[in-house]
Amino acid sequence: MNSNSNSDLCFPAAPAPSPVRSLIILLLVLFFVEMVLMFSFPFLLPGKDSTLTNVMDATLLTILCAPFLYRLIFRPYKRMALALGSVTENVLGGVVDGVVLFDEENIIRSFNVAAEKIFGYRAGEVIGTNLHLLVENGCLPKAEVGLSFADKGSADHNRERVGRRRDGREIPLDISVSRVKVGDEWIYLAIVRDLTEVKRVEAEYQAIIRTAMDGFWINDERGKFIDINDTYCRMSGYSREELLNMEIRDVEAAMTDEEIHVRMQDIRRPGRTPFETRHRRKDGSTFDVEISANYLPSADGRFFAFLRDITCRNRMLENLAGSEEKYRTLADNVTVGVTLLSPRMEVLSANRQSHRWYPDLDETTRPLCYQSFNNPPRESTCPGCPTILTLADGEIHEAIVQNNWLGEARHFRIVSSPFKDEAGAITGVIESVEEVTSLKRSESELREALSRLTATLEATADGILVVDLNGRIVSYNQKFVQMLHVPVPILETRDYFLIIDNLHGQLKNHQSFVPAVQEDVERDIHDLLEFKDGRIIERFCRPQRIGDIIVGRVSSFRDITDERKMEGQLRHAQKMEAIGTLTGKVAHDFNNMLTAIIGYCHLSQMQLDRDAPLMQNIKQIMTAAERAAGLTQSLLEYSHKTPSNPQAMELNKVVRQVGGFLTRLIGEDIELITTLNERPLAIVADTGQIEQVLMNLATNARDAMSGKGRLSISTAATEIDKEFIESHGFGNAGAFALLSVADTGAGMDDRTCEKIFEPFFTTKSAGNGTGLGLSIVYGIVKQNGGYITVESAKGRGTIFRIYFPLTSGNTVERKEETQLKAQGGTETILVAEDNSEVKALLVDVLQGYGYRVVTALDGLDCVETFEKNRDTIDLILMDVMMPKKNGKEAYGEIEKLKPGMKVIFISGYTADILNGDDIAEGLNLLAKPLSPNRLLTKVREILDNN
Repeated sequence: MNSNSNSDLCFPAAPAPSPVRSLIILLLVLFFVEMVLMFSFPFLLPGKDSTLTNVMDATLLTILCAPFLYRLIFRPYKRMALALGSVTENVLGGVVDGVVLFDEENIIRSFNVAAEKIFGYRAGEVIGTNLHLLVENGCLPKAEVGLSFADKGSADHNRERVGRRRDGREIPLDISVSRVKVGDEWIYLAIVRDLTEVKRVEAEYQAIIRTAMDGFWINDERGKFIDINDTYCRMSGYSREELLNMEIRDVEAAMTDEEIHVRMQDIRRPGRTPFETRHRRKDGSTFDVEISANYLPSADGRFFAFLRDITCRNRMLENLAGSEEKYRTLADNVTVGVTLLSPRMEVLSANRQSHRWYPDLDETTRPLCYQSFNNPPRESTCPGCPTILTLADGEIHEAIVQNNWLGEARHFRIVSSPFKDEAGAITGVIESVEEVTSLKRSESELREALSRLTATLEATADGILVVDLNGRIVSYNQKFVQMLHVPVPILETRDYFLIIDNLHGQLKNHQSFVPAVQEDVERDIHDLLEFKDGRIIERFCRPQRIGDIIVGRVSSFRDITDERKMEGQLRHAQKMEAIGTLTGKVAHDFNNMLTAIIGYCHLSQMQLDRDAPLMQNIKQIMTAAERAAGLTQSLLEYSHKTPSNPQAMELNKVVRQVGGFLTRLIGEDIELITTLNERPLAIVADTGQIEQVLMNLATNARDAMSGKGRLSISTAATEIDKEFIESHGFGNAGAFALLSVADTGAGMDDRTCEKIFEPFFTTKSAGNGTGLGLSIVYGIVKQNGGYITVESAKGRGTIFRIYFPLTSGNTVERKEETQLKAQGGTETILVAEDNSEVKALLVDVLQGYGYRVVTALDGLDCVETFEKNRDTIDLILMDVMMPKKNGKEAYGEIEKLKPGMKVIFISGYTADILNGDDIAEGLNLLAKPLSPNRLLTKVREILDNN
């Protein structure tokens, strides 16, 4: 207790009498008594008549008696008063709760040490102040306290309040006020308890209960729920509000009301163990639960229960029981004797084969191994016993022993494997015993077989690793070492976990790597290991068992890096092929429309004077149609639906020829630098397609440089080797011509580089690009057996590298075609075309030049019309793709009716014809869109050709 607050902690009790005052009073009393006696003596004792003598005698007597009176009367009284004050002070000072005394005006009269700790004030700082300093709105205002106690006649008043510490922090308080009377004054005694820790514990309790993984409830004696946590709400499907209006019997699905009552009575007794039952969800389904309950005696007893959903566990136990039976059946049906031995060499379990060898074996008596499996029985363990070695070091040991069985000496191979608990302590040994008498006789054959097995493992393309449950490497092949780049020093340690540490530094995401021996040993593992250097290795790991006991894991590793790259290439090729097919079909239909537009524009031009007002409009229509035809041609080139004419050509010469055009194409502000290989580079390709590649790349470079920069085109001879193929994931080794196109433009990020060859993908604004330029480049390069790569970075320009296989053949010069003047005739021509606009155009053009025209709607109509007019028809003009019968089928039947009949096929895209090998050779073909001049020239050419 603090020295400065001792006087403040006492009740206002009766103070101890003052020693001086008490002495004076006593002396006066004695003096008065003596005076009375002395003045009475003269009448009682003669001779004493002097007044002065009497006064002196009385005074002397008083002085002599005063110490005895003080000791006998005043001192005990003082001691009692001091003891009462000390008791009061020590009681209040030692109370754990705070004690505050205040009067009816809420003025603090006393403040103990516990109160100082609660509020942070010293007693001297609050004595005489109003209670509002400590408690929100005061503790009990005069009106409230006085009226409450006066009316109710109560001595106590309890409630929770919010207190305020000296530092301003609010604290929850439990205040109990008692009214006591001291003398004529009423004093209020407040017992104050800090509820901060209680509130914190309650909050933590609620948080723990609400977030517990197990369900929790509190119920009363009747089984009605008083509190429920969220976990049980999720388990049952009910909301908390619904459950608080329910009882146990509403969710119990396995016990009757009487059984529930018995169970609750049973829970009251100490030493209860968890029990299992079944509950019913809101949707009517049931689930198994394990309940651990306890009872808290009180006026209204409470039951507390934790509930765990064990549905999955029970299913697993059922499956485990089935698996154990399965493995037991497997062990009993093998020809190897399997026994489980205790550390004291007692036989704990044996399979069927062991009983066949030793019919008198009885595991229930726990016989000793060396006495049961020897004839005659041994009194000590066998020399070199592998089980003894396994018990000593925890490793797998084996030995071949000779034993008598049915009167014949036979050889048995014993393999002892440790059986350990979770802590790694050996709890037993599994002995697998196999008769090897016949094998012993042919050890050379066995060695040869083992040699073949080892050779097989070393020759396999997969890496093999065998690890026991302790993480010790049991076996591996060299392919595993090479594949996973395992250093030899690590292999020599036989420590599997060192290999894992080595792998962590190589893997992209080593956190996802599952060390096999750390997972559920019965689970198969199949995953992919992605290395930082680009390798992808597939791992398949499964447990290694000896009988029913898993002794390790066997892992196989397969390098699928090339397979993944090929899969990616295949998916890309399939995507490009699918889009190519789509664009080909679109171009086919579009060409029919363009044929009609271009054809009628040509007819109109022929029928009008050059100065006619409509001639300019027709020219604009022709220009737009030709641009549309160019777009269609781009689609066909991308989808490989145009006939190419690959010939041996000199790459440098093509680059030089197209250089002047490229200069005009890219503009004056872009510098074109051409660097050609010193020697000719002969490749097999279509010259027009190579020119198309250069123009498309130059156009892209011009747009990337915003009209100002440097475009570099170079050629070189190079070799594609194994390193190139591994780094790019494609290519064939050999000599190639390298065509490089580099610009100083804005460059592209990696994401854009991955998509630039996809059709219709463009980074240009709407209306400034179709997204087909680089797709066409990609298609042409692939069509000519080449490869293309792109290298770019933001702000560092872009470089395309195109590889064409070199050839040793002689190059062929391209010849320019001459335009012939259209001529007419009088022959009869059968026109078979299912598109009405194209057919009308063909009829108008042919009839306009003097030909007689017979028409057919489709392939079948074409055959029937020809059959009726076979003697008068001189030429057949038919579409390749028609309903009912296509051009190929129709022409086949016409050939039977009149061999050698002249025919011209027209098609929106040439793949329709080129897919038919029997008519591809010497084919007369006109590709859409076609102009009247081309049509008439071709017709006249075929008719005049005998």
